Amino acid sequence: MSYKSLLVHLDDGPGSSLRVSLALQLATQFEAHLTGLYTVTRPELNAMGVADAFDGVWDAVEEGLRGRSEQSRRRFDSQAQGVGLHSRQWRSVEGPVEEVLAQHARYADLLIVGQPDPSDNPLHRRLDFPAAVAMRSARPVLVLPYAPAVPALGREVLVAWNGSREATRAVADALPLLRKAERVTVMTVNGRDSSARALCPDVDLAHFLALHGVTAKATFCEVPEVEVGAWFLSRAADLGVDLLVMGAYGHSRLRELILGGVTRLLSREMTVPVFMSS
Repeated sequence: MSYKSLLVHLDDGPGSSLRVSLALQLATQFEAHLTGLYTVTRPELNAMGVADAFDGVWDAVEEGLRGRSEQSRRRFDSQAQGVGLHSRQWRSVEGPVEEVLAQHARYADLLIVGQPDPSDNPLHRRLDFPAAVAMRSARPVLVLPYAPAVPALGREVLVAWNGSREATRAVADALPLLRKAERVTVMTVNGRDSSARALCPDVDLAHFLALHGVTAKATFCEVPEVEVGAWFLSRAADLGVDLLVMGAYGHSRLRELILGGVTRLLSREMTVPVFMSS
């Protein structure tokens, strides 16, 4: 298995160029086709009464949308030409971000998105939208943090393992990256469940990975459930990890909605790139 079709989300934010740079690295590394998807969210001017109050407002909005879309295309093509990637495509699609990304991600091996900046969060995008896209698209999603730069990806990998279907899917989807990693650490935490060790045989996972050409070190830690998300972020920093692999929505959807959870914490407070599957 390898990645032959990559999809990267483009927008007007400062993180867009960083995502393209990383996507180009991966496309070159895996000899994959890269699609840049620019999402257009049209403001509801009519609902606000603005369009009726001012002549030409809507025309100005349309012109602005076309201008930003064209700028995105030029930036994408310029970056791709800079590394000599010819197998590429740029698209501009109007609609809700989650819906558009989920629909187009179904035809890609991997979707690359950015973590929303909590200090500049548009109304049309939830802070945990990367996990929501992973769930809706049934495709793996690579999420880049909005704050720090990501000079390299996948040299030091931490796998958050709990034996769930989602975690299993994430490990399988991440195999192309895991094979190229210099070090892979598999960590299982028990939360408050004393039977977790038996249910989450991390040693068996290390053996599975070895059969796929991945050398991994397996460890088991006892961590209070309420602290699991923050604990993984702390361990990632301690180990100098540049990629965290995890399943999205490891608990019931209702529990995630009411109580939050590891996925939401990582989506909002992540400090390293996160590879997630649902």
